[in-house]
Amino acid sequence: ATALAAEGRLVRVVPRGGTPGWLPAVSSRGDLLDAVRRLEPTMMVELLRWYPGLAVRYDTPAGRLALFNAMRAVGTMQGLTYWSASRGADRVLFTLSHAVAGPEALAPLPDPVDTVLPATDRRWSLQVDQTFGRHLYLGSYANRDDHLVVSIENADTISYLLIPVMKPGALVTWSVLVPLPDGVLLAGLVCSRLSVPAIGREGREASLLNRLVAMSNWVDARLRSP
Repeated sequence: ATALAAEGRLVRVVPRGGTPGWLPAVSSRGDLLDAVRRLEPTMMVELLRWYPGLAVRYDTPAGRLALFNAMRAVGTMQGLTYWSASRGADRVLFTLSHAVAGPEALAPLPDPVDTVLPATDRRWSLQVDQTFGRHLYLGSYANRDDHLVVSIENADTISYLLIPVMKPGALVTWSVLVPLPDGVLLAGLVCSRLSVPAIGREGREASLLNRLVAMSNWVDARLRSP
């Protein structure tokens, strides 16, 4: 807690076979740890970030609804930047990002906006990013008593140099958002299960870390502009 308060953000690579250590003590924690174990990731990174000084209180009924809508606004990810370690410069992560109706209907849709807070939701999105290319993703959103859980996974095969490296469901980003009276706590995980041996492991883990940091920056923008 002291380090988080001082830095505002903590990131780390989870050793292979290790367990995420920064998930908060919420009711979904056990289910999330079980899901990670079932995936058996070959690479995993995690982040803990505190967002203070927000204009909106997200721990109220209206705030919970605003948070739910904000996290489904995948169209606002387009143009998001990340730090490219290989290039030593910021680079656009998503050159395209928008909601779609499903695998057979890829026309852009507006981001959903609900007026009543749902318990759960599932949404498809199409994204083109500088690391993995053009892919379909499935997002799952679950409201709990005191937090929101977001899971986004690839819905098609991801290839590198024409070689399939991740099957559908093998790249998963989990986010746990805990709204409190004075801010929002985010615990984030990116897990990948490679179907081929990992080459240049340190560089790929660094890429996943930078991707997770970029997503946490997107959360920051959404919380400050719901």
